[in-house]
Amino acid sequence: GGGRMGAGPGGSREPVHDTRLAAIVEGDRFGQLCMAMIFFNVAFSIYATNLYADKKTDSMSHVDTIDRVFLVWYTLEVTLKLSVHRLYFFCNEDSRWNLFDFVLVVCGLLEFALQGLLMDMMFMRVLRILRVSKVLRLFRAVRSLSELRLVMNCVLGSITSLFWASLLLALVLMMFALVFVQGMTGYIVDNPDMFPDNEEGHMRIAELQHHYGSVERAMLVLFQSATGGIDWYEAYHEVVKGGFFYGGMFIFYIVFFTFSVCNIVTSVFIDKAMAIARPDVDEQMIAKRRANVLMATELRARMMEVCGKERSGFVTWSEFKAATKQPELQRLFEQHGLCVQDVRMFFKMLTDVKQSSGLSIDDFVDRCVHMKGSASSVDLLMISFGMNHLRDLVSQGLEEINSQLHEHTTYKVTAF
Repeated sequence: GGGRMGAGPGGSREPVHDTRLAAIVEGDRFGQLCMAMIFFNVAFSIYATNLYADKKTDSMSHVDTIDRVFLVWYTLEVTLKLSVHRLYFFCNEDSRWNLFDFVLVVCGLLEFALQGLLMDMMFMRVLRILRVSKVLRLFRAVRSLSELRLVMNCVLGSITSLFWASLLLALVLMMFALVFVQGMTGYIVDNPDMFPDNEEGHMRIAELQHHYGSVERAMLVLFQSATGGIDWYEAYHEVVKGGFFYGGMFIFYIVFFTFSVCNIVTSVFIDKAMAIARPDVDEQMIAKRRANVLMATELRARMMEVCGKERSGFVTWSEFKAATKQPELQRLFEQHGLCVQDVRMFFKMLTDVKQSSGLSIDDFVDRCVHMKGSASSVDLLMISFGMNHLRDLVSQGLEEINSQLHEHTTYKVTAF
């Protein structure tokens, strides 16, 4: 098995591991086994949690025994990977996941040690916290599932945007909350007759201050009103008592929050997620290389089969022209984005340039792979450079010919 390359201790790169243990640890079957153990562990955690909620006790021998089996497996997995990668385990391209696995194993071993030594109330709470960390093992499945990993990367990559979006929401809510709290307080102060100093007046004040008694409470009410936590008419019914201005301001807040703030925040998250989901340069190059290899393999095999050149691998222009008339080969070229007429013209051009009656199928297929797609700016620059170079060579040749003709003419005149 090939070892993963990555920056190692002292800036060195991890060497390729070709041992039998490395082949097992880095093999697909071992990864599938680890994945199965993770899902079994998660299912068992659900069962154990439900049993704990039913029995109301931490002491369950069969649960503890199975949990220790999982702990032994995870410890063995990390130990095997450490044996293969050694210090590169913490600094290769999978270092973050490796460190995550290592921390989970340490937490499991620490829980096992505390469970066997200490049983007072404080350490029982520590045990419960460590036990919750087992659920994090589910995230280890993310590293093996590409689509799930992509979604997780988008979520984690939007944390910064989430912070600034939350700050924006807080500012908007605080601005409107200040207006409504000041308006409701002013309404109470300016209308003492409506709020006498008795039980009925105190009840009216309490009703208004239930939603608008403080800025923090008003912010929560406004957020609930715009997100469906409470019926916004309930909050509007109280604020409109302060006047139509505050009622209109509340309606404007609902419209502004729903159609402006929410859509802008959503668009920011979508833009961030699209940027993260976009494959990087390395992934694009690998995908393009794989597609080209697959295309070349399929074209080579099909052309040899159609042309009947499995042994020689050499095809003449007449044989190639006849082969490209077959629908099967035409569909194959079109499937890979190559026009049949362009392919014929390309084959004829290569035979003319090489002054040969035919071409090697391997050579022609390799050139077809480079011909696929539209010309890039670099291709056009290379053609322009080649044409300029050819023009210079022709100019030099013409100058030499003119010079030789001039010398020859001068020699004849002198002799005459």
